[in-house]
Amino acid sequence: MQKNTAQRSSGLARGKQRKLGDGLGISETARKSNSQRRKRRVNPADPQGNKKLDEILKDPKKLDGKTPDQVRKELGQTPGWKEEGLGKGSHKGKGWVLREYSPQGNPTGRMVRWHPGGGHHGPNPYWRVTSPTGGKSPNIPAGKP
Repeated sequence: MQKNTAQRSSGLARGKQRKLGDGLGISETARKSNSQRRKRRVNPADPQGNKKLDEILKDPKKLDGKTPDQVRKELGQTPGWKEEGLGKGSHKGKGWVLREYSPQGNPTGRMVRWHPGGGHHGPNPYWRVTSPTGGKSPNIPAGKP
């Protein structure tokens, strides 16, 4: 049976052993990087950011019961973000998507999406918020336009 040790492959002299994982944990640098990712991302196109949009990304439940028009009015124009329709499925072109783009024109992964309902999630409209740091929110009930 093999022991949970590393010898020659780790560069240790013969006879000296250490448990695998000793010193192999997340480094301080990696820990800092992970915590820095959790901070608000600054889009160079909009360094001041939109506080209401940041609040929605942190707490998607703030969208509960709202329509896309209500959210559009609350957020106003936000540099670096574009309004689009849904891109796939039977509702392609319908719905409402607010997606962030980098100054180079690439999607950043942050998005607020309203789906009109129908399909495998049921007949009612819903919101979904996505971000690299927060992942995908659950479906949040939306108001009908």
